Amino acid sequence: MQESHIEDTELEAEPNTEILNRAEVIPPELKKYWKSRYKLFNRFDDGIQLTYELWFSVTPEALAIYTAKFIKHCYPEAHTIVDLFCGGGGNTIQFLKQFDKVIGIDNQQMHLDCTLNNALIYADSQVLTEKLVLLNGNWGDDEDERLNVLNESGKIDIMFGSPPWGGPDYTSSEVYDVDWLAPLPLADLLRSMKKYSKNIVLFLPRNTNLKQIEKATSKVFGKDSQVRITRSYVGASLKGLLCFWGDEFCNYSRK
Repeated sequence: MQESHIEDTELEAEPNTEILNRAEVIPPELKKYWKSRYKLFNRFDDGIQLTYELWFSVTPEALAIYTAKFIKHCYPEAHTIVDLFCGGGGNTIQFLKQFDKVIGIDNQQMHLDCTLNNALIYADSQVLTEKLVLLNGNWGDDEDERLNVLNESGKIDIMFGSPPWGGPDYTSSEVYDVDWLAPLPLADLLRSMKKYSKNIVLFLPRNTNLKQIEKATSKVFGKDSQVRITRSYVGASLKGLLCFWGDEFCNYSRK
C-alpha cells in the first residue's frame, strides 16, 4: 500500500470583515468599546460602520478633532495631508474639515469602505469627491505600485499615521517597544514617511518607550533634531501619545 504524505499547512487567517454596529452582534470582548461608541463617533446612530478590528483601533472623535485642529494651527498654509492606516476614518473625517485634500491609505478594502461610509455621515458627497482620495495599499512595501499615486499628488504637507499597535494586548507589557509597530519599526516608518514630508505626526501607544522615540528621532532626522510628545487624554483616560516631527510643531508654544 502506498504511504500517504501529509504536510502541515499554515493558512493565513482572513480578517474579520463583518460590520458590527448593533448591540446584539457585539461580542463580549468588545462590550466596553460599544459602551463608548458615542465617544468614538458622536453620530454613531446615523449609520457608522466598524469591523471587529476597527472597534479598538479607531481614534475617539474628540481626540481626532484636537489632532486635526492642532496640525492646522501649526501649519495654517498646509493643504494636503496623508492619513496612513486610516481604518474607520476617525481622523480622516476631521482632516476633511481642516484641509483641502486628504489621502487615506489602508491595506484592507473593508476599512476603506468603512472610512467612506463614515465620512459620508459627516460630510456631503460633493465634499468627498473634491477632497478625499482613498488608496488600498501596503505601506512599507516598495513594490506595491498602487501607492505610486502619491508621487503624482503634488506637494504633501503633512504625513499622519496611527499605525497598528498589535491589538488591545499592547498594554500587557509595561513598556511598549517601538519595534513592535506594524508594518514597520518606528525608525523605518519615519524614514518611509519622510520621503513625502518632513512634517510627521504619529499616534503611538501610551506606554511607548520614550527613549526609543528619541533614539529613532536622532537616527532619522539627525542628532540635534526634536520631537514634540503630547499625552493625549479623553476625559481622564490616557489614550496614547501624539508625536510631532517638524519645525512648527516643535516651536509651538501656548500664548
